[in-house]
Amino acid sequence: MGVPLTPPARGDVVAQTARVAVAATSDDELVARARELLARTQRERPAAQSAGVAATDLLVAEARRRPRPDVLGRLLRYAAVIRLGTDSHLGQADPLLDELTTHATRHRLPVLLADAHALRARRAVLAGSEEVALTDAATALALVSDLPGPDAQDERALASTLTDLGLVLTQLGAHELADEVFERSQWFLMATGGSLELLVNGLNRLRLLLSWALRLERAGHAEQASERFAAAAGVGRAVEPLWRRSMFQADDRPPAEQCAVLGAAFALADPGVRHVAPLRHLSGLADVTSDRIVVAIGLGRSLERCGRHAEAVGVVTAAREALATGAGRTEPMLQLALSREVARLQEELTGPVTDPIRAYATALETEMWALRQARIAAMRHQADHLRLTREHGAVAAAARSDPLTGLLNRRALDELLARSLAAGGVCAVALLDVDGFKKVNDRHSHAVGDEVLRSVAAAVRDALRSDDTVARYGGDEFVAVLPDTALPAAGAALERAVRAVAELPAGSGGGVTLSAGVVAAGQDDDPVAVLGRADAAMYRAKRLGGDRVELGADPGGSATTMPSPR
Repeated sequence: MGVPLTPPARGDVVAQTARVAVAATSDDELVARARELLARTQRERPAAQSAGVAATDLLVAEARRRPRPDVLGRLLRYAAVIRLGTDSHLGQADPLLDELTTHATRHRLPVLLADAHALRARRAVLAGSEEVALTDAATALALVSDLPGPDAQDERALASTLTDLGLVLTQLGAHELADEVFERSQWFLMATGGSLELLVNGLNRLRLLLSWALRLERAGHAEQASERFAAAAGVGRAVEPLWRRSMFQADDRPPAEQCAVLGAAFALADPGVRHVAPLRHLSGLADVTSDRIVVAIGLGRSLERCGRHAEAVGVVTAAREALATGAGRTEPMLQLALSREVARLQEELTGPVTDPIRAYATALETEMWALRQARIAAMRHQADHLRLTREHGAVAAAARSDPLTGLLNRRALDELLARSLAAGGVCAVALLDVDGFKKVNDRHSHAVGDEVLRSVAAAVRDALRSDDTVARYGGDEFVAVLPDTALPAAGAALERAVRAVAELPAGSGGGVTLSAGVVAAGQDDDPVAVLGRADAAMYRAKRLGGDRVELGADPGGSATTMPSPR
C-alpha cells in the first residue's frame, strides 16, 4: 500500500507554477517582464511593492540558470532599482549592486557597469553620503562617455543606464549634466520605439526641469527659472498622449489630474485656481519624494495666486515637516527649495524680514550656487580623467584580449602563467577542449560556432572563482589558471565547469561538452612543460569519451581519473 502524499501548501503550488511559467519564457520576455514589474511596482503601496520584489527575484533566479551574462545583468539591475524605490527593501539593494558591479566587470559589460555605478551613487544619496555619490556618478559618466553609437549595443539597456544616471545627477543638483544625459537617453529610446520607456523618460525629464528651475530661483535667476518652468510644461504636453496610451491611465480624467509631477509642472508654469483641486488630490497620491515636494510648491503658489496666503503657508509647511526626516533626505536640493518657499510665503503674511537677514540669505545662496557649480565642474573633470585613464587601459587590454570571447589571449596567458609560477606556492593549471565542436561548424556555420565558443567561455568563467583566470588558448581550447589551489580542489572546480557546459541549452551550447585535464605546478616548473602535462591529461579525458575531468600526474608520477560528473 502506498504512502499517501501530503498535498503541498497553496503558497508552494503558486510558487512552483510561477517558476514553471518563468522557465518557459524567452530571454527577451524575462527582461520585458522585469521592466513591466518595475514600472508597476514604483506606483504601488508597500504591500504590493513586496510582491513586485518577490516576482523580480524569481526572474533573477531563472536568469542565473541561463548562459547569457547580459540578461542576468539586466535582471540584477531591475531587482536593485525596485529595492532602491522601496524603503522596506532598501538594505537588500546593497548585495545586488555588489553582484551587478562584479558581474559587469567580469563579463566586460560596460553599459551595465556604468549602470551599477549610477545606482551606487543613488544608494549613496539615500544614505546621505554625497561625496561617495559624486565619485560613483563621475565614474558612471566616464563609462557612458566611452560607449559607441546605438548600432553597437542594446539601445534599451543603454537608455536605462542613462536614465539612472540622469536621476542621480538631478538629485545631486548637477542639472546641466543631467539634461545632457536625458537628451542622450531620449535619442536611444526613439530608436526603440518603446512608448513606456519614452513616458518614463519624459516624466524624469519633468523632474529635472522643475528641480533645475527651483534651484535657479533660489540663486536669483528668475528669468532662467521661468524658461525652465515653461520648458517643463512643454515636455508635459508631449508626455500626455504617452500617458493616455500607457498602463497608468486609470480613467477618463486628464493625465495632469492623475500624475503628480505632470500636474505640478503645469501649475508651476502658470499657477492658478484651476490647479488647486487636482493638486490637493495628487498630494495624497504622490509616492516619489521629489513629486511630493513639487506638488506642494505648485499647490502653494496656486493658492497664493488666489489670495489664499494662509492656506498656502499651511500646505508648504506641512510638506516640509512631513519630509524633514526619512524620505526627505533623498532630495537635498528640493528640500532647500521647499524651505525657501515656506520662508517666502510666510513673509507675505508677517511682513518682510530685516535687511541683515535678507542680506545673509542672499549671500548664503550665492555661496551655495558657487560651491555647487564648482562641484559639478570637479565631477566633469574627474569623469574626463577617468575616461582618459580607461581609454589608455582599453588599448592595453585589447592587445591582451581574445576579441571573440573577451578572455585573455595566448600572449597574456603566457605572461600570467610565468608570473603565477614565479610567485611560488601551489598553482593548478587546466587545459580544456570542446567536445564535438567540429560538428557544430560542419552542421551549422562558423557564426554559430562563434556563439557556442562565447557561451562556453562564459559558462567556464562563471563556474570558477573570481580570482581564477580563464584564457583562450586557441581554436576551441581554453586554459584555466587557479592560484593557491591544490589538485583535488582544482579538479572539483573543473567538474563544475564541465557540468555547466553540458547543461547549456542546445541553442546556446550547441550540445557540446568539455574534456579537461588539470595538473599541479610549482615555482620550479617550466610553463611549457606544465601546459604539456595538462594537454596530456586532457587527451586522456578525450579518449575516455570526453565530458569529464582528468587529473594529471606530477613528472614521473601516475595520473588520477576523476569520476564522471554525471
